[in-house]
Amino acid sequence: MKLRIKLLSNLRQRFRKEYLGELIQKQNDNRVREPRVGEMVLIGDDNKKRLSWPIAKIIELIPGRDGEIRTVRLKTQHGTVYARYNASSLWKYKRLQIMLRG
Repeated sequence: MKLRIKLLSNLRQRFRKEYLGELIQKQNDNRVREPRVGEMVLIGDDNKKRLSWPIAKIIELIPGRDGEIRTVRLKTQHGTVYARYNASSLWKYKRLQIMLRG
């Protein structure tokens, strides 16, 4: 059991360092596009290192009165949360400002 936990931890660390690191480097352009349902995103947290940011999957896009996407619903390892979508506040690797579901 300990070996399985250790292997899972190593796999997670390797995924974050290698794969997510490549995604960050590849998205160095300034083009901004709307998020899509099913995309995997990193939820930014100024108090944590980028490699420790939680990963989430977009499960719903919520438009505002003007028809523009304003909020997204995300599925994380710990449940469902809502995040405000604001293109000017996004990092190039889909940083979202988190709002806990309340």
